[in-house]
Amino acid sequence: MKKWLLPLLYILLLVWAFLYRDAIMEQLGERPSFLLLVGIAALVALFPVVPYKLVIAALGYAYGTLWAAVVSWIGTMLAATILYGL
Repeated sequence: MKKWLLPLLYILLLVWAFLYRDAIMEQLGERPSFLLLVGIAALVALFPVVPYKLVIAALGYAYGTLWAAVVSWIGTMLAATILYGL
């Protein structure tokens, strides 16, 4: 039963993203705040739905090298701190 929970979670996440794709694209069209980007980076690092290097590359493409490095580093450190605390 446990081995089906992770694929089920991924499928539910994909269905949710598909259903709310218009709202997600509208939000991505605006410049999100720095804390929101760090929070998203930390969530992606905590729950690796996609490889994190792709997330860093997407951040670099969207926001430039310096901001991508800062956001991904802080997000990764936040995720590591949360896991260490748990």
